[in-house]
Amino acid sequence: MSQSRRRRIVQRLRQRVGSAAVDNLFRGASLLGQLHPRARPHRHGLELRRDIAYTRSGRPEHRLDVYRPKQRDGALPIVIYIHGG
Repeated sequence: MSQSRRRRIVQRLRQRVGSAAVDNLFRGASLLGQLHPRARPHRHGLELRRDIAYTRSGRPEHRLDVYRPKQRDGALPIVIYIHGG
């Protein structure tokens, strides 16, 4: 095996290991954040509707969660947060 091929293999392996480490770090931080008592929508007067499909693909990636005030009068502004990943 040539030295340049070996370098490419090592580089790809480092990228994959690094990517997996970062991914697991953020997943763990997200789970840890959900344990905080103030992370509950109902404590802030919000209603949560989970996993609403926005296309008919049936894929879990094509679902969204809607947080909205329980008590509302008239039209309200909206905030859209899109996370790709």
